[in-house]
Amino acid sequence: MVFPTGPPGIRFFAIAAIASMLALASGATVRAQNRGQISFSAGEDALASGEAWDAREYFERAVREGYPAGPGYRAVADAYLALDNRLFFVREALERSLRAEPDDIETWYRLADVNLRLEGGDSDPRARKALHEVFRLDPHYRDAYARWERMYLDRSDSRDVAETFARHLARDFDPDVALRRIDVLNDAGEHRSALEAIEEFRRRVPQERYLARLSHLSGVVLAALGESEQGAGHYFNGLAFAATEPDLEPYYRDIQPLLSDHERVGWMDWSVERRRSFVEGFWNARDPLPFSDVNERWVEQQNRIRVARESYQWKKPISKERLVDVGGRDSGMPVVVIRLDGRSLDDRGAFFLRHGEPDETAGVGRDECGFWYYNRDGLPNGEMGVNFTDGNKLMVGARGVFFGNDCNFTTVPRTPLALEYFNAGGLTGNDLARAQEEALRDMDIGLAIDTYDHRVEHRMPVDLAPANFSYFRTETDVVFYFAVPVPEIEVRGDRSRYRKGLVLYDENWREITRQSEDMRAVVTRAIDGEEKRGEWYLVDLFRVRMAPGTYHYALQVDDLQGDAVGIQKGTVRVRHFSPTGLDVSDLLLSAEIVEGGRVARFERYGRMIVPLPSHRFLHDQPLYLYFEAYNLQTNDDREIEYRVDYTIHAKKIDRSAIERFFGSLRGLVGVREEPEAITLSFERRSPHLGGRVWPEHLSFDASALPAGTYTLEVKITDHAFFDRTTQRTATFSIVD
Repeated sequence: MVFPTGPPGIRFFAIAAIASMLALASGATVRAQNRGQISFSAGEDALASGEAWDAREYFERAVREGYPAGPGYRAVADAYLALDNRLFFVREALERSLRAEPDDIETWYRLADVNLRLEGGDSDPRARKALHEVFRLDPHYRDAYARWERMYLDRSDSRDVAETFARHLARDFDPDVALRRIDVLNDAGEHRSALEAIEEFRRRVPQERYLARLSHLSGVVLAALGESEQGAGHYFNGLAFAATEPDLEPYYRDIQPLLSDHERVGWMDWSVERRRSFVEGFWNARDPLPFSDVNERWVEQQNRIRVARESYQWKKPISKERLVDVGGRDSGMPVVVIRLDGRSLDDRGAFFLRHGEPDETAGVGRDECGFWYYNRDGLPNGEMGVNFTDGNKLMVGARGVFFGNDCNFTTVPRTPLALEYFNAGGLTGNDLARAQEEALRDMDIGLAIDTYDHRVEHRMPVDLAPANFSYFRTETDVVFYFAVPVPEIEVRGDRSRYRKGLVLYDENWREITRQSEDMRAVVTRAIDGEEKRGEWYLVDLFRVRMAPGTYHYALQVDDLQGDAVGIQKGTVRVRHFSPTGLDVSDLLLSAEIVEGGRVARFERYGRMIVPLPSHRFLHDQPLYLYFEAYNLQTNDDREIEYRVDYTIHAKKIDRSAIERFFGSLRGLVGVREEPEAITLSFERRSPHLGGRVWPEHLSFDASALPAGTYTLEVKITDHAFFDRTTQRTATFSIVD
């Protein structure tokens, strides 16, 4: 402002005049602000009374009358929200507010929320920009980070967010922000930078509190860099130390797309211990080779996650959940709502995360929609086909609708490969309805299970037969007998060397024990002669004493002189044996039983038993049976007195053949014939030698039976104690 110059009297008059003008202006401003405040208060009253349209007019008038633009336009936005969510007008009002107050974090947050709700056009970049401003001001503000995480992955956007976090960390190293930055860098594909950030974190922060989350990030980053073994070590070590819900959250997010609805609901109510046990069991159940250096399924799943995150994103402007609600199951619209790390995937992503790369596709390239075909042992019928259609080609009613370039599940096969899969003769008449039914069935199967075929160059067959024996009063002696055909492994100097390993898990697949040992082979054979060397078997065992219950097991055999690997996984039900009542062990069918054993681990009560776990016997091969009876009582003469009924079940059966089969046994007291079974009964009486275990072994003439499958049932009746009974069965085959 230029003040007048001149004589003092004139200068005084001018200054006084200017002061008077300023006072008038100030008064006018105050009066305008007062009018603005009055209008703003009227708007608040109108909004509270449900008169949103009048409130909007009052708020806009208040700004014109001098009320501060920042809060004034925020109030305008509130009024528009109350007017049936007029989101475009809300967005405009919030942007005007921010021009007046560019550092108002709540308004930036609300602007991001409005753009996320608009779901279309330029809303996505506007929402990202608003969230970036929130992160600039406060990276922990409300749930802004969680909202940003749910948007589809844009690597450039992720790098910008990582840079914003880096500026915060340069001023104040916040461990939680540092962990977020590592996660963002990994998602952006900046794995080397993420690894450097992990190393910096380790140098600057005591790790006890953050061990689980940092180890998870270390595992996935190292896996992305090809260091799978080292990465798995970090990952599962971190899982073992997870002690809080935030610790377990990233581990859960890795497997959440593969879980059933029941498991997802259950997770919300489980304790931290139950959650950790569940995740551990999830990976243990899927580990194809538990004695290898790394869980191969974990490596595969980390790769699937990286590919799905990049290639199968949901980029349509309308949310996946809303489109499903609008479209329904049979309109060609998506039927699968699948999220990975909170981000929506298109329908291909759901199948890719569960089953990996399809074995065949309708075209070349990962972006091909068309038809995906899987041929897997883990599928109920061994195969599965899934149709996808380009989102641009979706039709609703009779008009075309643009939904983006993502692929969506459809029941209608459109490619030659899909037509061949559903009906090799082509779709005519009712065939289309049947094909659509089959497409829905395959989809339900594909989304109910997950598969992974781990390729082993030389996979050798392993036969396994767990057997239960009573052990004292509370535990059971479980013997895992297994056999490998000798030609499947390298034999040098008439010997083979191998490593055997057994892992036992509880009912939820949580590991409870493991054993592993390098061995030299003990070999049993079906017959003499090199011409049938395929009937020679390497036989071995593991012995474990366990409480009764249901357990899972994984047995692995590695050829130490070659490259063969054998694996058997399954469930074993460990029996409870009565400490006083009559009971009998499982039945062991063997190719050899020798009194006075030579190999200690095969001995039971002075007998060396080398069973044949395949239960497959040749005609000219001896067949032995071993079992143990428990708690046989004595009669008045201090003798045990009991009857054994041996029953052979088969579709075709001949009495004379069965009698020859049992020809070496003495004490036959009766024969009972049924249409598909013959029972021979034998009485036994002998002095009681003390103890509760009565071992029994017998040999049979296998040549008496024609080729086929048989079930042998052994029933024991204790005459010395009210004729109480117990029985067990075993199945075997006779081959030519």
